[in-house]
Amino acid sequence: MIDDPAATVQRLITRYLISVVAFSIMLGHISPYMLFEKIASPTPHRTKYDDLANIINTIKASSVNDPVTLYVYEHKIPGRWRRQLSRMLDSLVLSNFIERQTAWTCDAGDAYLFYSDPAKHKTRRQKLVLKFAVFMFGLIRTAEQKRRSEEVSKKMDAAVREALGDRKKDMFYLDHLGTTPAKQGRGYGTALCKVLADEADARGAASYLGSSNVETNTPFYNSVGFYTVKEFVVGDDPTWKKPPVVIAVMVREVPTTDYKVELV
Repeated sequence: MIDDPAATVQRLITRYLISVVAFSIMLGHISPYMLFEKIASPTPHRTKYDDLANIINTIKASSVNDPVTLYVYEHKIPGRWRRQLSRMLDSLVLSNFIERQTAWTCDAGDAYLFYSDPAKHKTRRQKLVLKFAVFMFGLIRTAEQKRRSEEVSKKMDAAVREALGDRKKDMFYLDHLGTTPAKQGRGYGTALCKVLADEADARGAASYLGSSNVETNTPFYNSVGFYTVKEFVVGDDPTWKKPPVVIAVMVREVPTTDYKVELV
């Protein structure tokens, strides 16, 4: 029996690829664990309180080059005790999302998603906790950081009001999304966005977010259904010597046809 030439070529290519992978493992360039991790699809899980310490590390690592972070925190919070207190306050704020069951993660905090659900209102205690956190942040931040943070917040609120109007109250809001740099490009962010998309679609609700790293983030957010509806700039602080920072308000509408997210 004569083999099909196409099948023969396919077998040769497969054997070659297997040999390359095996040789790379022998040389220590890759490990079997890394290979499996790359192939396996990321699986989101509800965030646990034990995940928060790693999530805060991931937030710091993944936002090193974020334009808004660079603007607001151009100069670090002074003093080690202030930075430790800042981490505690971050945990306090993020714990509210866990209580409302609007927090998801992959690999115990190596990737994270925190969002606001229009149907899950903050309790009185949660509102008090957030007010306390905001008050304490005001004490440990420098005057420059407070001034710039308020500028970002006010302009974001104004842009959202202009772009969304009254419909904002019925929309999901993607508060925080990120992946540790070592695991970026493996589909973690897409898998987490799909969690939000599935819940919003099941309720017939749109979603929105604010994105500051416009050039880098826009193609990714477009791939999961978010599109820019409004842009604004920050950088009014007279001590800021770099170009203004562009922030995009992006919306994901409820799909009118079958919508499928592919991992990227």
